[in-house]
Amino acid sequence: MLKSRKAFLTLAVLSAMSLMAAEDTTIYVTTFDDEDGTNDAKCSLREALKAASTNRAYGGCAKGNTDRVQTDIIQLEAGTYSLNAELQPTSSVIIRGKEPVDYSKPNVISNSYPAQTKIQTIINGQNTHRIFNTTNLNRPSLSLRNIELRNGKSSTNGGALLLGGETDLYNVNITSSSALRGGAIFLNDSDSSLSYSVGWVSGNTAQQGAVIAMSCLDNLVFTRRKIDLSRMSITENGNTASNSLFSFCGEPTAQLQANTISSNVLNTTQGQIFQFSDRLTDGGQINLSPNSILKLDSNTIIANTARSVLWYANTGAKALNHNVIGFNQAKACIYSHGDVSQVESAGIELLANAIPLSNPSIDCDLPAKASENAQKNSLDVSQLSINDLFSTSLPVKDENTNFHPVFFPKINSSGTDLVDFGTDGCSQLDQRGINRIGLDSLNSLDATPNTCDIGAIETLKLTVSNLSKANESLVQIKKSTENKIKAFEDAIADPETKEEVIDYYNKELTDQKAFLNELNNLNQYRPILFDPFKLNLPDEFVSPDGKVRKIEHLNVDNYDVKVEVVGVGKLDIDKTFLGKFDDRLKCEWKPQLKQIVMYRTDGRITPSGDSEFCTYTLTSKSDSKKTSSAYLIGNFINIVPTVPERVEYTINPKKSTQISVNLLAEASDAGDGNRNAINPPNKKEFYHNANGDEVSIYFARVPNPVSIIADRVEPCANDRFKKCYGGNIRVQLNNNLDVFSYDLKYSVLDADGASSGEGTLAVLNAETGPGSSRTSGGGSLGGFGLLGLIGLSWLRMRKSKPH
Repeated sequence: MLKSRKAFLTLAVLSAMSLMAAEDTTIYVTTFDDEDGTNDAKCSLREALKAASTNRAYGGCAKGNTDRVQTDIIQLEAGTYSLNAELQPTSSVIIRGKEPVDYSKPNVISNSYPAQTKIQTIINGQNTHRIFNTTNLNRPSLSLRNIELRNGKSSTNGGALLLGGETDLYNVNITSSSALRGGAIFLNDSDSSLSYSVGWVSGNTAQQGAVIAMSCLDNLVFTRRKIDLSRMSITENGNTASNSLFSFCGEPTAQLQANTISSNVLNTTQGQIFQFSDRLTDGGQINLSPNSILKLDSNTIIANTARSVLWYANTGAKALNHNVIGFNQAKACIYSHGDVSQVESAGIELLANAIPLSNPSIDCDLPAKASENAQKNSLDVSQLSINDLFSTSLPVKDENTNFHPVFFPKINSSGTDLVDFGTDGCSQLDQRGINRIGLDSLNSLDATPNTCDIGAIETLKLTVSNLSKANESLVQIKKSTENKIKAFEDAIADPETKEEVIDYYNKELTDQKAFLNELNNLNQYRPILFDPFKLNLPDEFVSPDGKVRKIEHLNVDNYDVKVEVVGVGKLDIDKTFLGKFDDRLKCEWKPQLKQIVMYRTDGRITPSGDSEFCTYTLTSKSDSKKTSSAYLIGNFINIVPTVPERVEYTINPKKSTQISVNLLAEASDAGDGNRNAINPPNKKEFYHNANGDEVSIYFARVPNPVSIIADRVEPCANDRFKKCYGGNIRVQLNNNLDVFSYDLKYSVLDADGASSGEGTLAVLNAETGPGSSRTSGGGSLGGFGLLGLIGLSWLRMRKSKPH
């Protein structure tokens, strides 16, 4: 009874969890009007925030997620939400705009579905008030997705956002907002932090920090906060009255990666793009901690108007790596504490930047040691123009840039080039979200290596790298593909599936079916499948005027694939092949399968310490000069057999205490592929001894009341301390009065002696009848089994006595 109760409880809990998972606790906003409890038929954004805070239905809004440890999700639609007053969340929320995607076509950058579109959801402050304020009560966390914040305004701090808590922004635009400090964002209080990626900040103004400003002290100590900005365009902010674009204060740890910062306008006598000093231009003081950190990595900072790009002191640490800082109507760097030549170190380091170094009116003021290092590893742009390094003097903005303005570097193939600068350590992703390939991950046979570009955008150059893998079970690959096919079929048939994704699902279904069909026609033994288009960088088309950049994605339509056998061996420290050619190693490109297939005609396992090598080359069909090669590195391993989880046989001890079992009929060694494709052919599926006799079954556990009888019993192939069985195998009950059923654990050995996982051989006793069988545990009868036999013997003894 206890077991039944536990089983019922488990079932109830699982059912409850399933129901909870199925329950949608998202709060859906159903009106663009800024209502506040006036219409129970509609849910406004303001009402949704109140419902989330109180965990109760409010206005026309549902109660949301009532679990207080969970963050409420508020979903908006495409359109404009115009506010009558600022929004003041008092609990942590995630607010999502309409997903800006189009499933009818692939993304031009990633080549995967769906395509990216412009942001479709706007929250408008109507130039009368800021949009969000999270400094009240408990300073909640705020997460915004796929939203534009437009026309926020404050007479004090934070034109669009006044933040008191942890804030996460993704694909958020902040436009045309204004304040005295922090035209777009003001970070207030010690709990405030900001993570902001994939956005466009434009048209925001403030006297201090046209984009971001912050508080300095909390409880008379420096305010610590973390600020991360990545893959953004920050353009056309500020005005002639603005003293800074980013005004740092307190004890910030700030990192800006892969951003375009351009066309911002500040005061030319006092304005700084990055104000990172404890002194202001006019002689005032800033409370900036000596422990402050500013990192600028892979940014393009050009065509701005200000007094300086970086206004710095010996306060805090500054690291500038792989940035373009040039072509501004401003000095690149100004040391705020006087004559920098008298300073030994100001906590500033520069690595691989394109920056003016030899024109005093625009160059970077640096201490002697930092200047010496910069001269060695930087590109001096003092005598260059913007057209020397970039395809256009104005930014490009279209679907190929995620609709954000960016500058594409020009490929000069000379000493004045931002492309392939020969260093590593740049941002992992460029502003478009494309993986960069640096020296640390380079594995290519190309004469010209693909290294870090300077700036926010990585110029795509066809680059393939070494691909390394072992053969996998063909059975598992097919099963995985079949599962995908079933999932897509179910989704297409489901009436709840959104109509907008049906075409995409149908395309994926067609592709998976075609792949499975080609896989079933694959006729090799232990093939290794390499996708030559995966994990590599494509090339990109550049129009003559530089205004159009289009990625030529890696696929069979754009590139030819060529493969050649190298041999068996290894790579030395210089990545040079050491080994011998082997004509039994084959590599073939299968266009219909869209895979390179590596296999051996003799089916041999790769010797320990070696690998099998081929080269593969991709060549652009539009320009045969664009080509790249690398190694395919394979290791052939033995795929072990598979057995079913449970095989059942029924025995009737009244008729016979012995039954024959054919466990090989239930097992399979198909994971290795076609055994008849190797030379010599006719490799056995399961293990045979030196005499050619099959001996391939090993029993890991046999209960005491059961015995195994077989035509052959001898030591197992790879473990002489174990017994393996072959031929006709019989399971025998040792007692013809036995009424119990038993589970035996077994495994199967393939032709190479490798063992499968454990399966269960269930011997069901016909005496107990269907549904009433009992299974003994372990290698003995166990307590209940022993008591049962004793009871049965006692009962039979009583019946045999005369009355």
